This record gives sequence, structure tokens and C-alpha cells, in this order.
Amino acid sequence: MLLSGRLFPKDAGNVYVRGVSNDSRTIKAGELFFALKALRDGHDFVKDAFDNGAAAAIVERQISTKLPQIVVDDTLDSLGEFGRIYRNRINPNVVAITGSVGKTTAREIIASVLRAKFKTVSAKNNYNNLIGLPLTLLDMPDDCEFAVVELGINMPGEMIRLSEISQPNAAVITSVARVHTERLDNINRILHEKLKITFAMDPEAPLFLNTDFPKLSNVRNSVDHPIITYGINSGDYRAVDLNFEDCKPDFKVKGYPFKLNMLGYQSVYACLAAIAVGDYFDIPIPKIQEVLEVQEALPHRMQLVKLNGIKIIDDSYNACPISVKEALNCLNKISGNRKIAVLGDMLELGTHEEKSHEDIGVWLYENDVDMVILYGDRMNFASEKLRQLKFTGELVYTKDFAVAKHKLINYIQSDDVILIKGSNKMGMSKFIDAIRDIMINKTLER
Repeated sequence: MLLSGRLFPKDAGNVYVRGVSNDSRTIKAGELFFALKALRDGHDFVKDAFDNGAAAAIVERQISTKLPQIVVDDTLDSLGEFGRIYRNRINPNVVAITGSVGKTTAREIIASVLRAKFKTVSAKNNYNNLIGLPLTLLDMPDDCEFAVVELGINMPGEMIRLSEISQPNAAVITSVARVHTERLDNINRILHEKLKITFAMDPEAPLFLNTDFPKLSNVRNSVDHPIITYGINSGDYRAVDLNFEDCKPDFKVKGYPFKLNMLGYQSVYACLAAIAVGDYFDIPIPKIQEVLEVQEALPHRMQLVKLNGIKIIDDSYNACPISVKEALNCLNKISGNRKIAVLGDMLELGTHEEKSHEDIGVWLYENDVDMVILYGDRMNFASEKLRQLKFTGELVYTKDFAVAKHKLINYIQSDDVILIKGSNKMGMSKFIDAIRDIMINKTLER
């Protein structure tokens, strides 16, 4: 028996399942339903899962339904254990990626490189937590050779469990910065938790580190694993002769030229991680070149959208101080008539909240932006800082999306460059939808 629990009815062991789901709305016929307690209690939807074709359910209390069930102490823990056992059964090479910023882009680019030689699975969407990780592993086909997984945390202790479930054969730490500081209250604590990615790794399994981050450049004596480094300023895999054209980089690594179709320094770091990992697993660097030169940005992550004469830097998926600074740097590098920054609150910063938003005001001032729209409660700190600095561009601060949208769409002209960025819960992609709605079949004034 894979899971410890009580079966109802007793002949439920004869049921064959062909997949796993925690969503009664999208579950497929024959899948096993895990009744997880999240924002809503999955036990309230066991009957819906049965109606939609579930073959059985994992529950913490027996539900009155004909659906076969295993009653366990903790459904989330059981899901993780199920994922761990299945991972060992398939036995792929698991490359686990964590970091304060850049981990999703690095994950996808590393997976693209590994696919050049191996049958590779990568996490779906943002499946990087105690729910998403086991679901990713349980989605592996029998012939999977590599699984590239993302491990995201926002509180102490989570990384150890994620490492136990995934048991990485290699790990990458992309960055260490002030993110999720509500529960991880300082950068040393963040580093301490990130390094726990090695908890369930064999001693010979390598750890790849972006040593342009000072905290990561000094950990060689803190971990008992081979260290492989990468970076722009230093590293075993270093980007040299780095140049940007419209914020798209080209550089050399170990004498090989790379020209990217993505934006900014973060794309360089993600590709350096992919080069290092690919080379470690014996993928020829010329083959890696071919993969990276056609790699596109992920949706809503430093994605350049050209629409009816304007350029939009769609970085609406999420925001933290370091990623906002990089996005503003990219806005400055892209050619265009006027530069517009539409920024929403950065969340989960705890005691660093006020200072972090004030810093944004300073960075906006330094980047000579023509128009700034600041949206959300916390952006008031950035607005006040800009006023103190006597910002001469057009400044709008509001908590009302309708007001922010109206100001934006009535300001933009052809050849403008617009940055859209904020924490995911701020719904910043709505600004892009608003621009798209007015741009279609409309010619803008110059």
C-alpha cells in the first residue's frame, strides 16, 4: 500500500486510477481526487468529483457517497508522499530550481535545453508549492528522463518538505533577495531556507548558484555539494562582452556567442543557468545555442508586446523590489517616443513595505520616465517620494483601477513604451487588456 489509511469500502483496493487531481471541476474520468483544505475545503466537493468521473478519493473524513475513499490523517501530506513515491518509481533526473526572482523563467529555459536531448517534463503554470510540486511529479509519463521542477516557499520549513518530495539530482538557486519578507523577515533567513533545497540531495549532486548575488557567492563552505557557479560579473559560466539592443542581450560564454530574443538581465541569468545545467548533463553548447536563440519570454514575464505602434513590457505576473528595478532599467533601454510606467503594489514585504515602495520612487526619478501611474495603497509611499524629489513628469496616484485606466488610455500615443508591473493580486494584466481594447482598429496620434 502506498498510502497509510482506511479504505471504504474494503474492496476499494481493486479500483484502477489513471491520474490525480485536486479540482472537482476539471477532474477527468478515472482520476484520483485529493480533498485538500485550501481556500475552500475539498471535502465539500467530493460528490462533485464523483459526478465528474473520479475513480476514488483521498479524504480526511469519510464522505457519504458511493465513491471509494481512503481516509488519511492529512490529505496534503498524503499528496506529497504519493508524489515522492511516484517520483522514485519513474526515477528521472530531477532538476529543482528555487530563488527569490527568476525561477520560473529559469525553469522553462532549462527544460527547453534538456528537451534537446532528453524526454523532459516541466512544471505546469506556477506549480511550485506543496500542492503543485507533487501534481507535477505525478504527471510524469513512464519514459520521463528529466523532470524540471520549481520550489517556491513563503514560510520556514517548506523547503525541506519540497526537497523530500522531489529528491533533486541537481539544484539551482537563481537569486536571494527581499521577497516574502512577511514570514521570512530578513535576507539571511531567506538564504538559510533556500539552501535547504539540498536537504534530500545525494552528496555528489551539484548545486548551481548565481554568484552575482553576494549572499550566494559566500556559501561554498556552507553546503556539502559540488558547486557550479554562473553570473555576469563572475562564475564558472560567465557572460562576457554583454551588450543590449532594445534591451535584448547578446554575449559570449566560454567563447560561444549567444543572442537572445528576451529582455533584460534576468533573461541572461536564466540562460546562463540553462547553459551550465545543459553542459553538466552533456548537451553540446552549439545545441544549447540553437535552443536559446529561439526561446521566447513567458507570458506576463518581461514579455514585449507590440500593438498598433506602441510597445508594452508586460511584466504583470508579479513584483518585488529587485524585479521592479530591473524592469525600469529595461524600460530605459527600449527605444521609443515616451516612457510610461504603470506600477501596482508589491505585496508580502512585511516591515520592509514602506522603504521598498519609497525606493521605487527613487528609481522612477532616476530613470527619467515621462509618465508614472501608481496604483494601490502601498504605492502612496512611491508617490510621496517622487513629490519630494520634485519629479517633473506626469504623475498619477490612485487606488481606483478605473481612474488609473482612464488616465493611461487617454495619455498614450504611437511609439510610446509602457511598462506594466505589480504583484499578482493587483491584477495588473487588466491594464494590458484595456490597452488592447482601445488599440484594435485604432490609429494613435503621434
